[in-house]
Amino acid sequence: DSSFHWSNAKVLLVDDNELAREVSRALLQNAGIQVTEAEDGVEAIKKVRTQDFDLILMDIQMPVMDGLRATRNIRRLDKENVGKIPIIAMTGHAFIEHQEEALAAGLNGHISKPIDIEALYAELDRWLPQDHHRMPIKGHTVVEPVDIAEFQTLLPDVDVAAGIRRMAGNRQAYLRLLKKFAAQYTHMETTLRRELAAGQKEAAVLHVHSLRGIAGNLGANRLFEWAGKLEAQLKADEALPALEAMLKELRQFIMTIQSVPETGESNSVLGQPMGSEREVQNLLRQLLEPLQQLQIQGVKLLLPQLKNTLWPEPYQAIVTDLEALVERYQLSLAAEKVRAFLDGQDK
Repeated sequence: DSSFHWSNAKVLLVDDNELAREVSRALLQNAGIQVTEAEDGVEAIKKVRTQDFDLILMDIQMPVMDGLRATRNIRRLDKENVGKIPIIAMTGHAFIEHQEEALAAGLNGHISKPIDIEALYAELDRWLPQDHHRMPIKGHTVVEPVDIAEFQTLLPDVDVAAGIRRMAGNRQAYLRLLKKFAAQYTHMETTLRRELAAGQKEAAVLHVHSLRGIAGNLGANRLFEWAGKLEAQLKADEALPALEAMLKELRQFIMTIQSVPETGESNSVLGQPMGSEREVQNLLRQLLEPLQQLQIQGVKLLLPQLKNTLWPEPYQAIVTDLEALVERYQLSLAAEKVRAFLDGQDK
């Protein structure tokens, strides 16, 4: 099982795209990791100077200061052990093209965008210090087909299962991310056309690169592919036959997202923040181990997934009871309640 839990590991996540950070944060926190965020290389250097981290995930293409420059500057900091912190690039094909430069800058490896969950956890397993307690969490990257059937119908050209998996299996978090994407990228076409007309090719490349990464994470594979073609054409200073196709795909994707009901607007599985019985059972079983071991941090990582969704009765009642018990740090009693409840459901 490549799904692990690292308690108390501290990771600095550096990415200029808020939506991309949200995806990475969900997967890291789901693995028990404490996440600190930075929006660019300059902010990352400040964070490393004042805080200690076990690992840094570094986006490469960023405004203000890119990931390679940030990595070089971090390695030069006058701080003990700063040269030993594993720094993992988060990027696409660019890392392969410039691998020697990346390694010379002080990067230790790379994870491709869109995020490959197995690859991410494998890199964490490889580079995080061995003294961090690690334990398998079964099923936390699994998405039950029954949970996405209606979602998939509403987003026919999107790999919904992959998108939800990257949000650590949380359908409502994925829906929120889609809505944020639609709001954030509504004016992308206007911005991109203005930049190209003004000859601001570098700014356009950054915008298209950022769009490509988040489209991939959301499972919008056609948009991801067209953005990749346009990015390559921009970098090669070629004509831009991919421009209109990409913008058409972007408009279509945003319109599709906007047609999906907001939470509470309909009685559908998607429209209501309503989880399935199997989903809540899986979460309760995951919660049982940290409750039994009195690991409050592990409990607090999983509890929000239970609290932020409406569950069928009688599951909603047990979740409300659990929240009250955890607030009073009565973890043993909470474990007994969960165990007894699950035993009753299995009969």
